[in-house]
Amino acid sequence: MSPQGGKPTFNSVRQCVTPEMIERWDAFASGGSDSSCRRTVVDRSAQRVRLNLVCSDGKSTGEAEFSTAGPDRVVGKMKMLTRTDRGETKLDLRVEARWISSECGALKPGETVRMGGG
Repeated sequence: MSPQGGKPTFNSVRQCVTPEMIERWDAFASGGSDSSCRRTVVDRSAQRVRLNLVCSDGKSTGEAEFSTAGPDRVVGKMKMLTRTDRGETKLDLRVEARWISSECGALKPGETVRMGGG
């Protein structure tokens, strides 16, 4: 059983993105700090990006989709399956991103800071 007992958890992060990163979906389609994952863009338009994901040398596989939901909102979902010698673990992740400000403060483009969660 997972540490959360299968219950949903929520996290909030702040990420600095440039207009160019949003236009190319780089904030969602790039590997960021997780270099163990390979992201392959399956389909990309101005309104949506779909990705296939392979992590940890194929031990984890999945797919993700992110789309615009208004001028200041992006929504997305990701499903991952991880196989280990102890069995399989499924991850079902929902994402909601909102434009907060045109200023990033101390963050550089691409940097993320955890704000909280539970």
